[in-house]
Amino acid sequence: LLHAYNPAAGLFRNFMSFERTWQEDRGSDECNGRVLFTLGYMIKNPPSDSYLRISKDLFDRTIDNTRVFTSPRAWAYIIMGCIFYLSRFSGAREVKGVCKMFSEKLSHLYLENTDEKWRWFEQEVCYNNAILPQALIMAGRFFKNKEYVSQGIESLIWLFDIQYDKEKKHISLVGNDGW
Repeated sequence: LLHAYNPAAGLFRNFMSFERTWQEDRGSDECNGRVLFTLGYMIKNPPSDSYLRISKDLFDRTIDNTRVFTSPRAWAYIIMGCIFYLSRFSGAREVKGVCKMFSEKLSHLYLENTDEKWRWFEQEVCYNNAILPQALIMAGRFFKNKEYVSQGIESLIWLFDIQYDKEKKHISLVGNDGW
């Protein structure tokens, strides 16, 4: 992660060639969200103080640069990473602010796209879906917001129902290009 961090962009790169040169200045929103999730987890559960220092430094240098992200899955990963971070550093106002902002955006997205039959954050169900309700449930528990928890549980139940084949008794997960 240290090598993937691009100080000029304040974000992480994702793709490296065989020759070990970076293929872009910054990875996707979701790539960076996954990194913040991982760093947050390392902050909460560091195997040593040196891992804690490195993880916190990278997280702190990156978090403000994520405010412009538009990917709901990136928001979800960042929410969870922030909650891990805040479990150790509860007074971090900037991290809490970003967490709250993305929680609000995810909740608003859910309300904007939901109707009686469709209980989802987007107009389609694609890949890596359970991360969205998981983040909203975690945010609801962290911020003591019953609406977030309710939306997260409602969407998770709906997701399970559409992916579970009751006749064949198995789950059929949605991939990145549909079923």
